[in-house]
Amino acid sequence: MNRGLIIFFGALASLLLLLVLLAQTGILPVRGAQSAGGGVAAPKASGAAVLTGSTATGGLSVSGEGVVSVKPDVAVVQLGVDVTNPSVSEAQGIATQQMDAVLKKLKSLGIADKDIRTIQYSVQPQIDYQKNVLTGYRVVNVVQVTVRQIDKLGSMLDQAVSSGATKVQGISFTVDDPSKLQAEARDKAIQDAKAKAEQMAKTAGVKLGKVTALSESGGTVPYRVQLAAPAPMAKGADVPISVGESEIRVTVQMVFDIE
Repeated sequence: MNRGLIIFFGALASLLLLLVLLAQTGILPVRGAQSAGGGVAAPKASGAAVLTGSTATGGLSVSGEGVVSVKPDVAVVQLGVDVTNPSVSEAQGIATQQMDAVLKKLKSLGIADKDIRTIQYSVQPQIDYQKNVLTGYRVVNVVQVTVRQIDKLGSMLDQAVSSGATKVQGISFTVDDPSKLQAEARDKAIQDAKAKAEQMAKTAGVKLGKVTALSESGGTVPYRVQLAAPAPMAKGADVPISVGESEIRVTVQMVFDIE
């Protein structure tokens, strides 16, 4: 036999033997290998975990909502002055004078310094773009006022406008200390979620296990009333304000194991 053929067949036999050894050790997967049940056997890795039960399915996830209605006890209002004048110094001087009078009136009504905060102060040139000339300057000074004696809000607004305020940008009503009401809303949200989970489990024919995840969102929901700067009311009359109700809303997300 040709020496070259002998070398070729020897190498081929060595290669086949190597492939057999690799397949036996699991390093080389055997395509089409079947399990005893007739299906294709998946290769097994040492220490591999098998997902079962709720870990594989993700469990049962539900959301619940709790709402508590309450009459607000705090109002937050933004008010200030808006002055336009050909002279920037005159505009600033008038705005300062008017705002000083407004702040003095607010403090005389029992509004604490901590409840008055400047949120806007701007000086803007006013230009006639058709003629391309400067016509004056606009000065805006706005403060945010927290009113804790909410029953006096109407009177406060009337007196602030009478003192020189020309801007009332809106009123928000909320609750000063919502912690207890949030706890009540949270309890309602959890009970709502549990009731939903129990109903779903019963209908699906499964049994609820332990809670595996729980999260919360929500809080006080203030509402805003848009109110333009009112004209000064007749003596003895106040700006009419309807407080209504505010809501504290809490939403929870719960995940239960399924047994």
